[in-house]
Amino acid sequence: MIQNGIESIDLTNETQAVRVIEAANELLKEYPSFADLQKLEDTLIDRDESTMTFLRLALKLASSKSLVSTVEEPLHISVVFAVYKEHHRILDSSQHPNGENFLVKKIQQMEWLFEGQDRITWDLTVVDDGCPEGSGKIAQEIIEANHLQNKAKVLFLSDAIAQALPPVKMLTSTNESQKGGSILYGCCLPTPLCIIINCLPLVHVAKKRLWWLKNRLEIIAVSCLSTYGRG
Repeated sequence: MIQNGIESIDLTNETQAVRVIEAANELLKEYPSFADLQKLEDTLIDRDESTMTFLRLALKLASSKSLVSTVEEPLHISVVFAVYKEHHRILDSSQHPNGENFLVKKIQQMEWLFEGQDRITWDLTVVDDGCPEGSGKIAQEIIEANHLQNKAKVLFLSDAIAQALPPVKMLTSTNESQKGGSILYGCCLPTPLCIIINCLPLVHVAKKRLWWLKNRLEIIAVSCLSTYGRG
C-alpha cells in the first residue's frame, strides 16, 4: 500500500478521495480491531516515504470506523461548521479550479463512517457566518440539487442575531463573532443526543478522543480535521 499510495494529495481530485476510502476499507479487512490499527500506526510513525500522508489518512479513517463500531448505546451526532468565504472551495472542480466539493464529500464520508451502525444517527449543519459571497446560499443550492435535505441544513448567523437568540443575543453584527457565533448558534438547536463540533472538511475521530456519559445523555467530542488532514 505504501508503494502504491498517492505521493501528493490533491483536494480537488475526486479519484484520490475514492482511493483513500478504498485503502481504509482494505486496512479494516486486514486489521479489524482498533488496537491493531493503532499498533500499525505506531510502527509507521517515523517513516517518511512520500506516500505516508496517504497511508496515515487511510489509517485514521479506518481507526475511526473501527472505533465507531464499538458504540453500544443509541447516539445522535450533529456536525456543525461555518462557511465564511468558502464560495469557491464548496464547488465542484469542474465549476472552479479550487473547487473541492467538500460539502458533498463531507456527507459521503459521514455515510461511510456510520454505515451499518443502527444505533447511530447523524445530521450536518452548515452555518453562514456573514459570508459576503453568499456561501450559505450556495450550500443550500448544493443540498437541494443533490437531494440531501434529510442529511444537511443551512443556517444563517444573521438570522439568529436579528432574532436575538440566546447564544448570540449580545451580537449586533456577524462581524463581531463570525466562526464562534456560528458554531454556538448551530450547536444550540435541540437534538436527542448531541455532539458539539467545530468541524472542517473531513470528519474523523483523531487520536485524542473524549467520551462523557451522564444521565443517559452521551456526548462524544470528536477531533475534526480538514480534508486530508489539512488545517
